[in-house]
Amino acid sequence: MSDSKTRKQYLKVINEILELISELHLPESFAENFSELRTDIHDRELIVPVIGHFSAGKSAMLNSLMNSAVLPVGISPETTLATELRYAPSEKVIAYASDDGAPRCFAMTEFSTVISQPSKWLYVTLELPYKSLQDIEPMVLVDMPGFNSPIEQHSKAINLYLDRGVFYIVLVPADAGTVDRSIILQMELIRSMGRNFAVFISKSDLKTADEIEKIKKHIEDILRDEFDAAYRVAAINDKNVAELTQVLSSADPDELFKSIYQENLDEKINSLICSVRTEL
Repeated sequence: MSDSKTRKQYLKVINEILELISELHLPESFAENFSELRTDIHDRELIVPVIGHFSAGKSAMLNSLMNSAVLPVGISPETTLATELRYAPSEKVIAYASDDGAPRCFAMTEFSTVISQPSKWLYVTLELPYKSLQDIEPMVLVDMPGFNSPIEQHSKAINLYLDRGVFYIVLVPADAGTVDRSIILQMELIRSMGRNFAVFISKSDLKTADEIEKIKKHIEDILRDEFDAAYRVAAINDKNVAELTQVLSSADPDELFKSIYQENLDEKINSLICSVRTEL
């Protein structure tokens, strides 16, 4: 798997700081703070949740991206699970138990059986040999349950991934024509965590080109009013996900790491410097 240069740089800096803390016999609390940050940075994955209401076209879009009908579409909310899509040389299904998080491996042929038992699993990982997934490493796409899903485990999974996500793909189906308040609230939550998102109109083939342009402008106006920021809304459908591919290929893992950790690391370093000066 490819990795972020920024992650490596951060880990190198923190290791050097920990050596300095030890040499200067500074309070253990400093070492604990930097050790916790080091662990977080080391373990951090660049998770990209795909969010929207049930039947927004999330699974169909991802199938199109992979050029393979891996994810089931047109199923009820009760039979959907958060599903991570990871590149690997061979296919494998890993399901994580809803009670203790323990992983269990299955053959790809058993995937439909696994997702038919949503109360049993918290989320599922699919390891797949698709170049489209390899091309976006170290980012990991996640097909999320709909926000209007009635299943308690789905709510747990949504909360888990909203916290782990570093960037978000938000789908609004063309037949909806707008973003409702529940999606706006999720966008506000994403922004409050210092993260960002891209918005796509899915199922764009259900409307004429003129209608899609009007919907795009309408949603862009809503987002501008809500967030005082310009968001470009793009259109996709089951046969054309070029706009999604462009967004994913242009995402910079180094910039994503910086957006998560730079401010935190700077604050800890400045606090350490102030303490050292006080000691001196």
